[in-house]
Amino acid sequence: MSALFEDSSHSERFFSTLPRSSSTEAIHLRVLEWFSDDTGGYADFSVSSAEELFTRDTDANCNLRVIFAPSQPTPGSWGEQRAFQAIFQYYDVPSTLTSEYFTSPAYSFGKRQGLKDPEVDIAWTRFLCKDVLSHPGDRDERELKFHDNFLWIKCITLLHTRNREDKSRCVTMLCFGAPQAVRERFERLLKAHAWMDAVHEPYILFALVFEQCFFLLDKAAWTLATWFRPLERATLDRARTEVSGVDWRWSMDFAKLHEIAKHAIYLNEAATAAVLEMESVLSHLQDPSHQTDANPLIQAAISQLQYQSSAFRSTQLRLSSLDKRIANVISLSFNLVNQRDSRLLKHDSNAMKAIALLTLVFLPMTGIATLFSTPFFEVRNGQLVVAMSFWVFWVISVCLTLVVVAAWFWWYHKVKQQAAVVKK
Repeated sequence: MSALFEDSSHSERFFSTLPRSSSTEAIHLRVLEWFSDDTGGYADFSVSSAEELFTRDTDANCNLRVIFAPSQPTPGSWGEQRAFQAIFQYYDVPSTLTSEYFTSPAYSFGKRQGLKDPEVDIAWTRFLCKDVLSHPGDRDERELKFHDNFLWIKCITLLHTRNREDKSRCVTMLCFGAPQAVRERFERLLKAHAWMDAVHEPYILFALVFEQCFFLLDKAAWTLATWFRPLERATLDRARTEVSGVDWRWSMDFAKLHEIAKHAIYLNEAATAAVLEMESVLSHLQDPSHQTDANPLIQAAISQLQYQSSAFRSTQLRLSSLDKRIANVISLSFNLVNQRDSRLLKHDSNAMKAIALLTLVFLPMTGIATLFSTPFFEVRNGQLVVAMSFWVFWVISVCLTLVVVAAWFWWYHKVKQQAAVVKK
């Protein structure tokens, strides 16, 4: 790969906060090593500086090394940032990988030869997924409850392969921000006798990382479905009571429902990105230029990656199904709420009809009472006397009331008939 594609501005921006004065670099790294000497041993240790790591790198007996580092330097930690800068320079980390710290793509896969040594092969991958399982303070997974967070699973792996002067091969994988599951997977590899396969075909290490990323994503998808299931059941039970006419108090937590839908979108994006990333790795492995004498190992890596791609597609289908179920429940919930509101409006309408009817009943009396301004009650000789024409008020009021109410019933019946004709 031409050095023309290297852009130093990304590295300068990444380490722009470093003070110009010299600062001692310091970083906590966990290192796993496998040796091809007669002992066939392995080592699991920690280093506190990049310089200590580089000293270990000169060991000619070490053929495979996996380094676990933080996802990025801690802000304000000059020593850690110095160590990152030294590691990036030592392992010839491409500037495109550095730029991903600012763009945060959903996935990436790249490969190039070393700029310092053309015999060095460098490849990198990136996995990004919303972390829906991390709950601060929760000690037992059974106690996990739904909540929103801003946590992400970010795993960046860099594969550095070189041949030493004695023709021995040294494969180094740097894992930035690797989840605990990935760390445990490589711990189990320490005691495995087939670790030399990763030296002959380093891309097998990518398959191990993808395997654990799939388990994390699949577990998150099932957890999301578990959170959604009670909401779905409550909505369906409510719909059944609506049909049976039973009055049941019910309320839907729409905020929680939309949060679950948002997490499902994030996880679906991660599954799609993982499938596309593995397709890129498979395309490289199946390229004729990559074929070497270790064809059986290449075919094994291809088969494993194809299987993992199908597994990610399975989770992708599950998330798509979950997304449709969520959309169905949201639609059904809104319909149930609209039905409940319609009944309330109907009750209000009936009340307004009663008020209107009372108004129609008393309105003629009010009009007649106003019309006949002559008082109907008189006081004669200290006694209350009803006027002789009082019966005229009742005759006219009752007749007008009956006429107005009959006219209203006729009009209302006619409007209902017209509405029925329109519906047909």
